[in-house]
Amino acid sequence: MQVTIGLPKEQGSSYFQFDLPENLNFNLDSTSVSVIAHIDLLSDSYSHIGGGTKVPFQLAESFFPFSISIEETTGLNPHTQMSYRETIFLKKNIATFKARFEQPGTKDSFELKGKWTGFFYHTMESKSVIEEID
Repeated sequence: MQVTIGLPKEQGSSYFQFDLPENLNFNLDSTSVSVIAHIDLLSDSYSHIGGGTKVPFQLAESFFPFSISIEETTGLNPHTQMSYRETIFLKKNIATFKARFEQPGTKDSFELKGKWTGFFYHTMESKSVIEEID
């Protein structure tokens, strides 16, 4: 018998917190931004993030798939049993941000300041035991 074990369908998450200016004439619903898994790359002088995971820029938690896929297949002989346990460790990133938005075709712009929290896959520990049964 073949048994396949892998990373479950867990996901990372992103959550922005900010205050929207009154009389805002800008549609944030279709806006997405890149978030970074390696927070140590950020600094006060960092002005732009390219690449990374794209997430909606919204006042609600959003989810995205992990950046890694793990799958392993093991063959079990008759009269054996397998016990499996895995622990997934997430990395929590918290950063403050300042974002500037410009309305295309106009000179209208505004800035938002706030806080961002993201959870990303970090590592996984697993243990499997195969034992003969009577």
